[in-house]
Amino acid sequence: MKYLLGLLLCVFGLNARALDLTQDPLMWTTEALLLADYAQTRQGMERPDKYHELNPVLGAHPSTDKVNAYFATWAASVYFSDKLFQDKRNRTLFLIAVSSVEATVIAHNLRLGLQVRF
Repeated sequence: MKYLLGLLLCVFGLNARALDLTQDPLMWTTEALLLADYAQTRQGMERPDKYHELNPVLGAHPSTDKVNAYFATWAASVYFSDKLFQDKRNRTLFLIAVSSVEATVIAHNLRLGLQVRF
């Protein structure tokens, strides 16, 4: 299960899609940020005495399955956001919002001592 998100990203990457040079880089940046947050979350789970999750959806000490499902759902939502948002402007806003939240979370986790490692 450790590589679940990476596997999903690879599978999604193999899906035939029209290349969108304006939005695809933003989408892949968002996916990379989700993967980094996933890695930090899993690292924090290894030390429940020192770290607790602040995401209210996951709870303070989530199970591995819950974390995997949460990040897989977000990865799929980001990847298929072109289907969720017909308007490119709305998709761009969605991707910017998710990226901004993820970058903030990753920076916070780094300050706590959680590294991005796999």
